[in-house]
Amino acid sequence: MNTNDRVAVERRFFRRAGPPAWPVDVRSIGWETRLDSTLVERPRGAGFFIIMWTVHGTGKLKTPRGIHGLKPGTLFLVPPETGHAYWAPGKTPFWEVQWLTLDGRFAVPWMEQLGLNRILVRPLAGFPGTSTVRILDALRRPGVSGGLDRLEACLRLLHEISAQLSGKALKYGDRFDALMQWAGNRAYSQLSVQAMAAEAGLSRTHFSRLFRAETGMTPVDFLMEVRLSKAEELLLGSRKPVKQIAGECGFFDAAHFSRQFRKATGLTPGRYRRTALT
Repeated sequence: MNTNDRVAVERRFFRRAGPPAWPVDVRSIGWETRLDSTLVERPRGAGFFIIMWTVHGTGKLKTPRGIHGLKPGTLFLVPPETGHAYWAPGKTPFWEVQWLTLDGRFAVPWMEQLGLNRILVRPLAGFPGTSTVRILDALRRPGVSGGLDRLEACLRLLHEISAQLSGKALKYGDRFDALMQWAGNRAYSQLSVQAMAAEAGLSRTHFSRLFRAETGMTPVDFLMEVRLSKAEELLLGSRKPVKQIAGECGFFDAAHFSRQFRKATGLTPGRYRRTALT
């Protein structure tokens, strides 16, 4: 590892304009692919919380607790003022991550209340969902409306992380966890509430009731979030036409996709792509 190594990083990065608008606020959010072993090192830590999760490839994280391996689906959280370093290891390194940073005058006590004011390196199921899409959209919108949406999406994401780590969201046990992984690995056009219920070995009615009790959302809402999250990934990470993305993500047609995407983000798919990549 060498801080003078050739930097080979593909990055999409969005930062809040101005100081925190709320006691706990999103400072920035981003997507990054590291293509070499360049070291990111902060011996004295940062002035904010860092939450990062591995999408593809592998990474390494060094903290006062030691060196941690980061596989796909693994989240790491580093509190403020905590020395750390991270990098993509190996002879042919490849590490794709998503991340966000948090600050605000009550960020530390709030995270402490959620059990998140500490170094964490844990695998999480079905993470992060559509919360990041909503945060990203809200960061682009100034004023009270954008700020409120950003706060709601941020707090929801933090509670989802806290619930998974505490096990409170997994009363259904390993069976529920496995179901989330199964859904994430299916072709989006093949996903349906009936298929999820059959995979769980339950009737659709019983499954829907259990699912809502565990997650706070209906299976239909969950599937919509999964599809929209995948669509957002394809809009930002590919040049595929909107119509093709709609089909790959399981929407009836491009018009249906556009309506649902605009409902969730406030932007049409085409405008969302143009805004994000400019």
